[in-house]
Amino acid sequence: WDYRDILGTELQTHWENPNPDWGLENYLGVFTGLFSFLTNKSYLFSENEFNRVLNTRLGIGVQRFRMPAFLGGREIALNMNTVSLDTGKLVGGAMDFFKTGNPAYIIQAVPLKAGAGHWIRLGAIMLDFGPLLQIDANWCITTQQEFEEEVLPAIQNDPKLARALSNEVLESLPHGQSAAVLDKGFIILMGGGVNLGGIAGLRAQFGMALTGQGQSDGGNSGSFETGFLLSGSIAEALILKVGGRILVAHDSREGESVRIDGAIQLLWKEKNLIRTEGMIAVDANRFAAQVVLSLGEHFSIGGLLEIGKERFRMEGAVSWGHDGTANKYSALLQIDGDGLTIGFGWAFHGLEGSVRVTLPGRGGGLFTARALLYPGQELNAYFKKHIVAAADAIAESSVDQAYKGMQAAIAEFEGAEISVNGLRKSLPPLCSSIVRTINNTINKNTEGWKKP
Repeated sequence: WDYRDILGTELQTHWENPNPDWGLENYLGVFTGLFSFLTNKSYLFSENEFNRVLNTRLGIGVQRFRMPAFLGGREIALNMNTVSLDTGKLVGGAMDFFKTGNPAYIIQAVPLKAGAGHWIRLGAIMLDFGPLLQIDANWCITTQQEFEEEVLPAIQNDPKLARALSNEVLESLPHGQSAAVLDKGFIILMGGGVNLGGIAGLRAQFGMALTGQGQSDGGNSGSFETGFLLSGSIAEALILKVGGRILVAHDSREGESVRIDGAIQLLWKEKNLIRTEGMIAVDANRFAAQVVLSLGEHFSIGGLLEIGKERFRMEGAVSWGHDGTANKYSALLQIDGDGLTIGFGWAFHGLEGSVRVTLPGRGGGLFTARALLYPGQELNAYFKKHIVAAADAIAESSVDQAYKGMQAAIAEFEGAEISVNGLRKSLPPLCSSIVRTINNTINKNTEGWKKP
């Protein structure tokens, strides 16, 4: 089917649906399959070769759309040979999806790609409507097994395919490799953006993932995660970001658990103006909620509420300073097996401290109290600086004194050496002089003696 109007809009689409060659076996197979599907809780078309019973195929050929020239004349086209889809898989996957709520069954009914280079469930497009408007979109719809074995290796070799994915959304997806029993998990990533002449822009990303075996069987374990990110900007200066994540986990032993995280942030040229973060967690043993509000980079206030089988806890804190945490006050109220605990804490100009008082819940003393006071990082750094300086001075002084002592010892040794050398040199002449004097004296005193 081809369409073209006077404005220059063109649309071409090609579909094929050949008449099926059905016999009695096919009609009986369809009736038996529908009866089992409606009466047997664990019966699924995808696992019982329902496509062989229907024995029909749907062909998809060239799909092309061209915008008018005054809108840029951009063409979106899927130019490929006719792709033949198994109608039985499509119908069976859709029925299994409605029965289990798991989109993986209908996702697998559509081929991931047609041929070596034509991806169907992974891609990205960009529409340019002149200098004032640009629109782009990306998508990735796969099973978890396809994502790990085919998509991730492909985007590493082809950077163009990476546009279909988003780092912000990928962070919300399960990490680690899946086993064969997880092949019914699915991953859906979608995103898009609008740019108005560089003045304003809006981007949205959405991700969803499901893992687990036998999703229709509540006795098995699995998890469901979805995350989204919405970002808008004006003149690339004022930026608004809204993000969130939902995690639903089912464990056959621990039961169900739900966790919701969200954040809203307003920035001016990448500097935080207002940021609000929140968290809610619910499982079989507790309920917890937390919220934190930050104003700029220097002030924040937040609180935590936890109600569980083993304890009740309320905690709040306010902090401020050059890095948002230099000064802080906090309060705590907790009830658990140890009794009632009330606590206060503070950090002010580098000095940190806390006080806790506990009223025992089971006998014992009237109450217990504990107080701590210790220097924070700033005071630790201050004291460390002066201690290091003093140690350096002591070491320098000790080395200097040792050097001077060594010089004195060397001088004394040199003096002693000089004295010994002088004595060694002067002693023989002195002895000779003494001998000569003695001989002269003897000769003088015996000058008149005659020899016999």
